[in-house]
Amino acid sequence: MSADPSVAFPSYVEDGALNEPRLQSLADFVITTLSLEPDPENARSHFLLLLSSSWAGAFPKKPNNQETKPSESREHKKRKPADNNIVQNMNDKRMRMVVSYTGDQRGKDIRDEDVVRPKNKCWAEHGGEEAKSWKQQSRAGCPTYGSCQQCMRSGPVGMFCNACNKPESQPGYVVLVNGDKILDSITLANILNQGHEIAKADRYFTPFMVNEESFGNTNMLLAASRVYGNIREPEIKERLILEARHSFYDMME
Repeated sequence: MSADPSVAFPSYVEDGALNEPRLQSLADFVITTLSLEPDPENARSHFLLLLSSSWAGAFPKKPNNQETKPSESREHKKRKPADNNIVQNMNDKRMRMVVSYTGDQRGKDIRDEDVVRPKNKCWAEHGGEEAKSWKQQSRAGCPTYGSCQQCMRSGPVGMFCNACNKPESQPGYVVLVNGDKILDSITLANILNQGHEIAKADRYFTPFMVNEESFGNTNMLLAASRVYGNIREPEIKERLILEARHSFYDMME
C-alpha cells in the first residue's frame, strides 16, 4: 500500500476525512492504547472510543459557520538553545515577574490580585485587549500559571512540575493555546483533578521562561487517557475520558 494517503485513500482525502494531522492523531491513539491496555479486548474498546471522539470533530460548527482555527496553523514560540554568555546576560537583567512586588512579599505566595489569568477562567483572545492588559500585572505578559504536558497539573509558568519532578524529560509548565485562544491552565487541571502549585510573589522573570504549545480536542483525549490509564474498569475509564472531553468543549465555547 502506498505511503501517500491520497493514493491509498483518494476519496477520504478528497472530502477532508483523512489528512496529515488526523493520521498523526491515529498514530498517537495507537501508541497510547497499546501502552495503557495490554488486554486486546480492552485495547480495541479504548481505541474506538478515542477514534470516534476525534473523528466527530473537535467542536461543532458555530452559528456563523466560523470554526475554531486549527492549532496546527498557529506558529508558536519554541525553546531555543542558548550559549552560556546569553544566559548570563539574561540573569544579569532579571526582573521580578510581579509588577507590584514589594520587599515585604519575599518568600510569600503570590497575592490573588496579582495572579494573571483569563477573566472568564476559560480563555482569552491572543493579542486581544484583555491579553494586552496583562503587562500591567506581570512582566511576562502571560498567565501566571501554565500546564505540565505530562500530568496536566497547573503551576508557575516556566517552572518544572513539582509532581512529575523529572526536569530532564519535561519542558516545565507551559502556556497552552488553541488557535487564537490562550487557555486557563487552572481550569484544565481542575477538569482532570490534577492539582495546582501556587506561585511565589518574588519570582524573577526572563523571556526563556515563557513557552506556548498547541492544545486541542485530541490533546485533551490523550491527556485524559494518561490520567485515567491506571483505572481497570473499562466503563469507568471511558466515562471519565468522555466527561473530560465534554468539559473541555464547554470551556472552549
